[in-house]
Amino acid sequence: WDGEDGHPSIFHGHTLTKPVGFADVIEAIATEAFAGADEHPYAKMPFILSFENHCGPKQTAEMAAIMLANKHFMARVVRRPRDGDDPPLMSDLMGKFIVKSKVKDDSPPEFVDLVWLVGAKFKSFEESIAQPWNYIHSYSESKLKEILEPDHAAMRQMFMKYNATHVSRTYPMGTRVDSSNYNPTPCWQVGAQIVALNFQQVKSAMITYLGMFQQNGCSGYVLKPDYLMARAPMPKPTWFAIKVISGHSIPQEPGEQKSFVNRNTYVSVGVTALEGVEYGESVDANHTETVKDNALTPIYTPLDGKSFKFMAAEKDLSVVTFKLKEAVRGKDPTVGYASVALSVLRPGYRMLPVRDTEGLLLGMPHYLFIHTEFLS
Repeated sequence: WDGEDGHPSIFHGHTLTKPVGFADVIEAIATEAFAGADEHPYAKMPFILSFENHCGPKQTAEMAAIMLANKHFMARVVRRPRDGDDPPLMSDLMGKFIVKSKVKDDSPPEFVDLVWLVGAKFKSFEESIAQPWNYIHSYSESKLKEILEPDHAAMRQMFMKYNATHVSRTYPMGTRVDSSNYNPTPCWQVGAQIVALNFQQVKSAMITYLGMFQQNGCSGYVLKPDYLMARAPMPKPTWFAIKVISGHSIPQEPGEQKSFVNRNTYVSVGVTALEGVEYGESVDANHTETVKDNALTPIYTPLDGKSFKFMAAEKDLSVVTFKLKEAVRGKDPTVGYASVALSVLRPGYRMLPVRDTEGLLLGMPHYLFIHTEFLS
């Protein structure tokens, strides 16, 4: 936004948030974004700066001047591609800054030159597919619901075709004032690359999200399946069975100080991207029996004594989620989570790290012990 002091500032418009100087943010990003990248190669993945620019031409020009004057930033920024340039390889973008922003008719040329992902208004997929490869659309949750309606198969196919050559960003409806979320899985299923969520609440959507991006070194990047790039046929469904064997040091609700021997717990298991699951539907029907008076080393068994069996229509986009529940007078609050992408889950016995209700990994000794079997 145009800063009252004559310099561009960053804040959440029309709210009580305090502004931060644009120059200070660019300096912090330039010096800290890739800290430790020499020791951790996953930390070199591209860093996207998404500008929602409400500045006028004068302070937009100053934004460009601030970036151009920062040598650390400019050493890593990717300049706007020229006509005829091919899309780069990921290896070309390692350790680089990518600026995403809309470009207006009155945007200064020095700012335009720094914008690599150009935000464009969606009109139709036919027009969008013909746009340069570095153009990006942002879709609201309400628009997503329209595209993903079961009777809009042709629109869904066009969306997948667009996402094979261009980048899409999706985001929750502004009416979610409680910071709730939509289901990210249907967006991944049509090839959307940037699926934005509200991070304030860690519930089913965020646990799915954390499970998906726990792979690939927690870098925030996961390779899209070949069938979404029109390079391979749609895979066959995957049948598999999960058995929750035991847990260790099951966490409890924030502020609670109960003894392990005074707590009754069980675990529910769900899988995203199940065959026949529609937009926003939650799958959480399988749970173990309740283990009483032992939250330190509970031994769990399914209600019928058998493993939980699932069929995932798209293995590469499925996430297995585990909710650690405490049986408390019918309230049964969730006290912890675990989640893992099905594509990286191997057959046999595994220990899964547990997160608290804020999504933070607790580390040892908090874990679940499970067994996975892939069925023919």
